[in-house]
Amino acid sequence: MDARSSVKDQLALLIDLQALDHRIGQQKDRKLSIPEAIDLAQRGLDAVQSNWMAVKNEAEAVQKNRREKERDLEVQEGKLEKLKNRTTEIKTNKEYQAHLHEIETAKKEKDQVEEILLHLMEQGDALKARLSEQEALLAQAEKLFQEEREKLSAEAGQIEEDLKQLEQERQGLEGKVEKKLLQDYHQLKAARKDLAVVPIKDGTCLGCRLQLPPQLMAEVRRNEKILTCSNCRRILYWPAQASPSSGKTAKVAG
Repeated sequence: MDARSSVKDQLALLIDLQALDHRIGQQKDRKLSIPEAIDLAQRGLDAVQSNWMAVKNEAEAVQKNRREKERDLEVQEGKLEKLKNRTTEIKTNKEYQAHLHEIETAKKEKDQVEEILLHLMEQGDALKARLSEQEALLAQAEKLFQEEREKLSAEAGQIEEDLKQLEQERQGLEGKVEKKLLQDYHQLKAARKDLAVVPIKDGTCLGCRLQLPPQLMAEVRRNEKILTCSNCRRILYWPAQASPSSGKTAKVAG
């Protein structure tokens, strides 16, 4: 194999490797985002549960207050009944007038309790309707959360399988790249935001976007040796040198 063919093959391998590394990075980022997505879905469910619990607690408080007022009403009715039964025992007009006043006061107290009780009953009916609505919303939210969690968990499992396959492909490619060149690639990848190999376009390096010397461009185009950008040190290639297997040139930094 001559030097020209060797350089071409090595560049093609690096382009493929970089594209593969990009896919692996995307998959890893998505995998890392899944727990956050599940947590976000959980917070949505928690908000619905919180609304349901608030209405439930309010309805229970109104129901408790209603039972207390019903007991108060029984007491007031019993008190009023006793007062009425004492009417026949009154001897003087003065006592009778005082007794009537006492009965009227008891009636007012009873009426007040009845008014409060009526309000509580209306409030309870309204809360019962709201609680029924919240229960329906909660059931729907729980169903949607369960579906979302299952979907995301399945996606995480699929990503894990995809990553295993991609890592195997990556190892296969790395095994074909010359050791020193592979070392340079990894160093550049770490230093240059995962972009180690870039094409030349319109006389510029698509890594740093700076103009390249004409002599350097000519040497890259001859494809006789591995060359790097005089500014960012990324490995350069002429677009036509990309292999069919690598698809299109890898995404470049802005």
